[in-house]
Amino acid sequence: MGVTMMRNNESAKDILYAAMVELGGGRFQGVQAGMPELGLEPLIMFCGPDRSTLGLPASKVSADAVRRRLAEKEIELELALA
Repeated sequence: MGVTMMRNNESAKDILYAAMVELGGGRFQGVQAGMPELGLEPLIMFCGPDRSTLGLPASKVSADAVRRRLAEKEIELELALA
């Protein structure tokens, strides 16, 4: 699994977020802007094998955090189908 090639207009931060997401087993979807005036930081958006879009606050993104969030979502789906 390699890091998806980025377009020229994407920032170094986007490339780093994409790498962390993909190392965690997700597929990077982009960055949702935050609203600092309301205390909301940007969300890093990604999906897993089920294609559900998930997000993590930018300050919390790591490969481990992505793996944990994907595992949580898998458990939620299993419970919903039980």
